[in-house]
Amino acid sequence: MGEPTAFGFKRLAAWLEELGSRETHHPVHYDLEVDLRPASGRVGVRGTVDVLSSDRRDTASVTRAVSATGPAEAPAPPSGAPGSTTAAFLLNPDLTLLEAGDPRDPAPDADVDIPAPDSRAAALRAAPLDSPVSSTAGTATLSFAYRGTLPSSWVSSRTVELALYNLWYPLFSSRLGPFTFRMLLRVPPEMVPAVNGRLVPLPPDLLPDEHDDDAPRGYLWESTGPATDIAVCAGPYMVHQETRDGVSVEIHVLFDDYDLGDMYIDWAGRILRTLTRWFGPLPGAGPQALTPPPPETAVSLLTRQAPIQPPVEPPVGPPAGPPVRLGIVIPPHSNWGGYTRASHIVLPRPMAVGLRDAGDTQRTALWLAHEMGHLWHGSGVLSDSVNEPWMSEGFAEFARLVFTEAEWGEAAYRQGLDEHRDSVRAARAALPMAAVRWDHPEAHALARLRGGLMLAELRDLLGDDTLSSVLRGFTGRFTGRVARGGDFVRWASRAAGTDLTGFFARYLEAAPGE
Repeated sequence: MGEPTAFGFKRLAAWLEELGSRETHHPVHYDLEVDLRPASGRVGVRGTVDVLSSDRRDTASVTRAVSATGPAEAPAPPSGAPGSTTAAFLLNPDLTLLEAGDPRDPAPDADVDIPAPDSRAAALRAAPLDSPVSSTAGTATLSFAYRGTLPSSWVSSRTVELALYNLWYPLFSSRLGPFTFRMLLRVPPEMVPAVNGRLVPLPPDLLPDEHDDDAPRGYLWESTGPATDIAVCAGPYMVHQETRDGVSVEIHVLFDDYDLGDMYIDWAGRILRTLTRWFGPLPGAGPQALTPPPPETAVSLLTRQAPIQPPVEPPVGPPAGPPVRLGIVIPPHSNWGGYTRASHIVLPRPMAVGLRDAGDTQRTALWLAHEMGHLWHGSGVLSDSVNEPWMSEGFAEFARLVFTEAEWGEAAYRQGLDEHRDSVRAARAALPMAAVRWDHPEAHALARLRGGLMLAELRDLLGDDTLSSVLRGFTGRFTGRVARGGDFVRWASRAAGTDLTGFFARYLEAAPGE
C-alpha cells in the first residue's frame, strides 16, 4: 500500500483516544486548495479544517495558509527523468505525529533541509500566505505532512505526483462523525488531474466568465469518507472510462501507453467481480454512495453539508446513486512505488506495462489485485497501519490469493499458499503477528503474507459461504471506521457462530513455528 501515513504515533495517541471517545458526531470538513505550476517549479497549498470541539488548546488553533516553493534556480528534469530534489514541510507542526526533537519536525515557518535521493538538498519554506487569525471555534489549522520532489514533485518533465499525509484525523477512534473533504485543484490547461474521491461540478463562483485556452483549469474533487492520505497525480493523461457493476473504472495513461487503458479496465473488472464476492460492494457503492451537493448550496468551497453515514450492515441490492469511482493512474515513474488511496490507485509504468508481456501478465494482475484489496481494507476499513499492519496488508494479500484461484485455478492458489509458507518460515526475528509493526525488517512475510495465510486457513475451517458472510459483514460494519485486530476476532466469532479466539491466537499471539 505504500509507506505508512505517519511517524511516532505514541505522541498523540492519548489525545486521539480522548477525542474519539466523546459522544459527539459534529461534522468534520476539510477545504484544500492546491495550485500546481510545473513550468515554474512551484506548488501552492492552503486549507482549513473544522474543529471537532474548542475545549482544548490543541483544537483552538489558528488558521494558517502555507505555500511551498522550490529553488528558483532548479531546472525541470529532462523528459522521463525522476525528480532530483526532495523536500518536506509540515503545516501546523504542533499537531503532527512526529516525535519531539525529530529533525523532520521544524518550527513554524522554518526552512526545512531534507536530503534528496541523489544526496543533494532543496530548501522549502513553510510560510503563511495570510495573517494568522485566532480561532476558538469552527476552524483550525489543516495539519498535513507533504513529501515529494520539487519542482512540483516531478516524475517526468510534464507529470506531477503529490502525497499529502493527513495527520489530523483521529485514527485511533472508531466513532467517526460526518465527514466531507473537498480539494480545489488548479493545473495548467494541458494537464488532467486524478485525486481521491470523485470529480464534481465547479460551483458558480468558481466558473470562468469566458474560456481562456491559456488559463489554468480548475477541478473540484470531493469525498465523504475519512481519508488519512491524499494523493494527487496530474499530467497530460488520456482517460479510459467504463462502468462495471456500478463502478466507474477510470484509467489515466499517457499517450504512449494508450493500449494499457483497455487492458486495465478488463483486469479491474475481473478483480472487482472476485473481491465483491468476498468483501461486499466496493466502499462508496450502495446506499452510502457519494451524492453531489444540492445546487442551492454549492456556491463556494466553504459550503457545509453533512454526508450520508456509512451503513451498519453491508448494503443489499444494486448500487444506489451515481457510480462509485475507481481511478487507476499510470505515471511514467512514482516517488513511492505502487500504492492505494480511497478510490485511487497509482501503478508506476515500469511495473504496469507488464500486462503487455504474456510472461508477466499474471504477476502484474496479482499486483493490481493486492492494491485493489486495499480499497476495502486500508482505505475502506481503516486500521492502525503502523502498529497492526496485518489488518490492512493481510486482507489485501488474501484478495490476491482468492483472485489467483478465480483466474488461474486451485492449483495456482495452493502453490501461492506454499510459497507464502516458505517465506514465513524463512523470516528472521519472527514475532507473533500482533507484535509485528510496519518497520519490522520482515513485516512483508510476518504481517502481509502470514495475514493472508491466516485468512486462507480460516476459509478452510469455515468454508467459502461462511467466510464470505463474515468478511462482507465486517467490511460493511467498519467501512469508514477504524477497526482493530480484536474487533475482527470478535466479529468473526459472532458471525460464524463459533468461538474462534483459539484459532486467531495461533497467529496473533504465537510466532511462526511455535
